[in-house]
Amino acid sequence: MLTSGSTPAASGQAAARTWFEQGKAAFQAGDDAKAIADFDRAISADPAMVEAFAWRGDARNDLGDATGALADYDRAIQLDPEYEYAYVARCDTKRAIGNDAGAMRDCNRAIRLAPDDDYAFARRGTLKIEMGDAAGSVADFDRAIQLNANSVDAYAGRCKARLRLGRYAAAIGDCRRALVLDADDEDALFSLALAEQQSGALTKAIADWNQLLLQHRDEPGGYYYRGLAYFAIGSDRLALQDLDRYVSLAPDDPDGYYHRALVRIKVGDPGDAVSDLREALRRYRIQGDAAGMSDAAGLLRKIGASPSGGATPSR
Repeated sequence: MLTSGSTPAASGQAAARTWFEQGKAAFQAGDDAKAIADFDRAISADPAMVEAFAWRGDARNDLGDATGALADYDRAIQLDPEYEYAYVARCDTKRAIGNDAGAMRDCNRAIRLAPDDDYAFARRGTLKIEMGDAAGSVADFDRAIQLNANSVDAYAGRCKARLRLGRYAAAIGDCRRALVLDADDEDALFSLALAEQQSGALTKAIADWNQLLLQHRDEPGGYYYRGLAYFAIGSDRLALQDLDRYVSLAPDDPDGYYHRALVRIKVGDPGDAVSDLREALRRYRIQGDAAGMSDAAGLLRKIGASPSGGATPSR
């Protein structure tokens, strides 16, 4: 029953706000399914509630429903063409599904609407890295940090960009700053370990890979790069263990088979090395990777095996 002086629209908006706040709490607690159900009720009570569409889009993204998320961000923007957050969120979602041009348009629009939003600059910086513009991304991360000196995303992103540019010392400094702000940031710890490894600090890199894998046991890249680091310092059995794990987690990547073959050759297991090299060659061929195909075929011939099958070298 409506109270005196209230209207159906006001009553609906009040109910929508209640459901929306419950949805926010569920989302922030990590219960995306409940959040979506609550946002559904909020939207049913007030179909013009822009925030509910945007937050439901975020929850759908968490559940891997990029199509549903994009539909929600689209609707939020239809309802309010100047709702900056929806453009940022849609930018990030389009980036994730490979629509880089559309993502860039949305991030640019968000920054025009809110030129002081550090998060928008950080997301555009991430997009630029993936588009191959590492130098341009550094400028965006610089701006994000000027706006918010405690932006974990900006420091971690600039670390990754500087890593791409071969500026290892600067990358390491940025990643360490990100980890001071958030010790559990996976991207920062991954990039830190990789920057140390590529700069030749293998012992430090291994220690950081150890930390990453304690926190994220199924991170394939951690096993791959730690395996390469172990191989580089002569810890062949540990390298083989890590590359075994990598191949189990990322069976479609030919690099895992190729590098495991290198270890197996060194430890005196040419038979299994041949099997790995032939599998690597097959998968490089599927990917159209001519350089990889050449490397695998060349190594097979070097150890006396045919790339297409046949005799396996004896131990």
